[in-house]
Amino acid sequence: MNTGKWARLAIVLLGAGALAGCSFATADDVFAEEQVSSDALPQVESVVLEDLDPESARYLGEAEGSQFWAARNADGEFCVLTKVVEGGPNEMMSGCSPGDGDTLTISMSGGPSASWSAVENPTVPDGSTLLRGHLLVSPR
Repeated sequence: MNTGKWARLAIVLLGAGALAGCSFATADDVFAEEQVSSDALPQVESVVLEDLDPESARYLGEAEGSQFWAARNADGEFCVLTKVVEGGPNEMMSGCSPGDGDTLTISMSGGPSASWSAVENPTVPDGSTLLRGHLLVSPR
């Protein structure tokens, strides 16, 4: 009997059991919702907006003095856009990732950081905010 094979199988099964209580979702779940007027991207001049598909934009919410949207870019990548609304200039930035964005984290200098989670409703550390069940926004 190959004990190495059984040990690997046990590790895989233990990992699957640990994740059994989690609900996974994809970025497409956010985009599947019908777009409403509040999903519209900001009407400001910014190079950040040039490559984003406005028809894919979905507003995620506001936290830590910034607003957040999810959108697809021209290459079909998943992007998160942030716009500062409090305590400073109307700064914007975005970060994009191929696939579902489950490794995407963006942050502005001196501003909050935001990480997309493929796990719906992940654990939220003290002082952080969860937007639309997937975007974890943390103060700097």
